[in-house]
Amino acid sequence: MRLAVHEWGDVSDVPLVCWHALGPDPSGADLAAAAPVLAGAGFRVLAVDGPGFGRSRLLPAEGYRLAALVAALRDLVDERELDRPVLMGHSWGGAVAVRYSGAHPDDVRALVLLDGGHIDYGSLSGVSRDRRADEWVEEARARDSRRAEARGRAMSGLTEPVSPAWPVLTAHEVPTLLLLATKPPHVEQNRAHIGRFEAAVPHADVRWVEGAGHGLLDDAGPPLHDEIATWLVEQAL
Repeated sequence: MRLAVHEWGDVSDVPLVCWHALGPDPSGADLAAAAPVLAGAGFRVLAVDGPGFGRSRLLPAEGYRLAALVAALRDLVDERELDRPVLMGHSWGGAVAVRYSGAHPDDVRALVLLDGGHIDYGSLSGVSRDRRADEWVEEARARDSRRAEARGRAMSGLTEPVSPAWPVLTAHEVPTLLLLATKPPHVEQNRAHIGRFEAAVPHADVRWVEGAGHGLLDDAGPPLHDEIATWLVEQAL
């Protein structure tokens, strides 16, 4: 698996790797508004196109298992010779970032989670871990035909738990910032499940972003971009 990457900043700066959320047609380009702020704060920003999105090619269903995505991200880190990168993940990307940090905690400088990585999606009401990937694809296609194969296969992979990685974050004291949506429908889901994450990762800095839905970076805009950059400078430089 090879991942296309969008880049900002100087190659000598602290590396920051971001993985995007799911949606009708997302990609690493979704970080374009926030990336210059992060680059200006001293970070080399690399935003990946997940498989089947942007310029990265579609993979078979097994390529969307979280372990496979973690392995692909590790290959990217090694190929680019990124020294202890900051990981940022939005929704789907948050799950990948948490699982990566659980597998390689000493190689992660800090972790920024955007409304993701704090819930085991497969444990939510109405979500069946027994559904086949092709069933997820058909459901995705019924909602929006764009990138339906990639979206459905990614949703199937998201039914794998992320919570086993949480105690690793605590044991290795990985600096963690979790930003949460405060608008429906995600706010209700967050309120119902955040306690389990906070109990497992008590050192995490959990912040509720007022007036923001699941698309945190777009909804909150520049003030949130600055807030993330400030937190990262305090933790990672």
